[in-house]
Amino acid sequence: MERGSLGEALHGEEERKKGSSGPLDWERRVRIALWAARGLAYLHHGCVPRIVHSAVKPRSILLDPEYGAHVGDFGLVRPIVDDDGPHQQSVMSDVAGSCG
Repeated sequence: MERGSLGEALHGEEERKKGSSGPLDWERRVRIALWAARGLAYLHHGCVPRIVHSAVKPRSILLDPEYGAHVGDFGLVRPIVDDDGPHQQSVMSDVAGSCG
């Protein structure tokens, strides 16, 4: 995506090279948080089967030109399988994802 990842926008050299004046202002941070939350809510509640991302971190949130956030890095996603209806979920006993 045009603005790279949230991790780069917060900590990376790329933003400084692009002429960014510094850290993201609060309005952009709130926009990014809301968009990322909506994306994760869609994965958890809007997809069939529902999906757990397992690797949400700043580098897996990608930013478009208007700082809209898009969830990426789907290497460790897992489906949530319903056993006996919409409220019975299988329990995951192992943890997957990257540190941090």
